[in-house]
Amino acid sequence: MLLPASAGVNDLAKRAKEMCSVSCASVWRAVEFVEWDGARFVFELASSGQASSFMVSNLKKLVNLSPEASEWLRQKGHSGLLHQSPRR
Repeated sequence: MLLPASAGVNDLAKRAKEMCSVSCASVWRAVEFVEWDGARFVFELASSGQASSFMVSNLKKLVNLSPEASEWLRQKGHSGLLHQSPRR
């Protein structure tokens, strides 16, 4: 689909969102950096599929998981491999 050169960012984002399917992460950022506290990076992934793959690939490095993420990993049989620390 071609858009006129005069199309604004909001028009482009709206059109992109209309073309997204359930497998699309986002028309915005797929990964958003939240903070670095000197010991850990904090970021959010827009796609639950990408987040799931990332968590499974990095089980021993995960800390401060949300209850939902911990439950998802438990249901998938990965909870015994997690390093747990208290959430802030």
